[in-house]
Amino acid sequence: MLSKFNKDEIEILFWAFHKNKKFTEWYENKTELMTYIWRTYADILVSLQDLSIHGIQEKLADIGSDSKLLPTLSELKVAKQLAEKSFEVELLLDLDKDRRFHSPPDLCVSRGGLTLLVEVANMSRDESQLLLHQKLDPLVRELDFVVSISFTYSQDLSKIALKGYERSTQEKSFKEFAEELHQRLESINQNQLPYEFTIDDSKISVKHAKSGMGRIDNISWIKVPHNDYVEHIQKTISKKASKRKSFKDEFLKQPFLVFLDTQDPEICEKMFSAMYGSLVLSDWIEPNEITSQQQVSYPKFVVDQLQGNQKELLLKLGFDSQRRSYLDKCGYFVTAESVRKNVTGVITMFNDELECFPNPFCDELIHLPNLPEYLDIPLTSFAVGGR
Repeated sequence: MLSKFNKDEIEILFWAFHKNKKFTEWYENKTELMTYIWRTYADILVSLQDLSIHGIQEKLADIGSDSKLLPTLSELKVAKQLAEKSFEVELLLDLDKDRRFHSPPDLCVSRGGLTLLVEVANMSRDESQLLLHQKLDPLVRELDFVVSISFTYSQDLSKIALKGYERSTQEKSFKEFAEELHQRLESINQNQLPYEFTIDDSKISVKHAKSGMGRIDNISWIKVPHNDYVEHIQKTISKKASKRKSFKDEFLKQPFLVFLDTQDPEICEKMFSAMYGSLVLSDWIEPNEITSQQQVSYPKFVVDQLQGNQKELLLKLGFDSQRRSYLDKCGYFVTAESVRKNVTGVITMFNDELECFPNPFCDELIHLPNLPEYLDIPLTSFAVGGR
């Protein structure tokens, strides 16, 4: 396995995992999947070296099973994003090692006298993502020219929304897809680039990379049924929101953010539906076509509690009674009390592109005016207020 990494990559992996007692065992008991994971760790760790991030070795020492490698990798990716925006980042440890919290969040970040607590969720644990990297990463790196590959693949290859009895059929389809893709890439030479082709419903684009070794530039997330994925998001946010209820009093006044690390290019549309509800404007539908089910509004007892800048945020998001905004149904920022009170906002991260979904209804203690501006993360592009 050592031959697959250069000297600097090996050194930084062994430095970062120096305190983890199981690292050598994981590192030497290699599979192609683990090779991909270590490669990704090496890439992110190199980029963290000059940033204000504390506790990297301690955090990685805290990984007790290989199932925690990917969630921790997502935490490092979020730490990098925030540190690059001049936040000072502390990676927090589990309960036994950090007595400040009953149930510690993943990160504590600060800037300008304000401290925020951050939970991170890895939303890309669909094994097919990793298996595809496992199959293709070695091939791409061994080509005699530098390439960048991006592609999409279909809902049939998704595991997020599958029931147990469907998995064997899906796994067979994915294996066949990966094998054919591998064969097609092997036959390409650099004189053919840029080169595009399809396999079933999947589109693959191969082009010269700007620099460095060959790499998989982008895997667009599988198209999961919208409602299934919205429900998946809501369950994830709800689980993370419950953590704040266990915080000690001194931390209850600090804004609480949830970051979702995802490989879904359509995550923002699904997130808007999940957290705010499905918005219908009078610009898009004739009044006589609006059904009673669509004339849902946010509960009065919730809206009446909003402060001035919270109401302004609601208007920015597009919920303006004077414009006759309608909802198919309310989102989790309203219908789930734990989420409504405990989450300042949710941030989506797709291929290092971030979008902010602030919560207008959160506990006044943790409401942060102008959250997108403060984080330097754009408000979701699905906000339609002011258009």
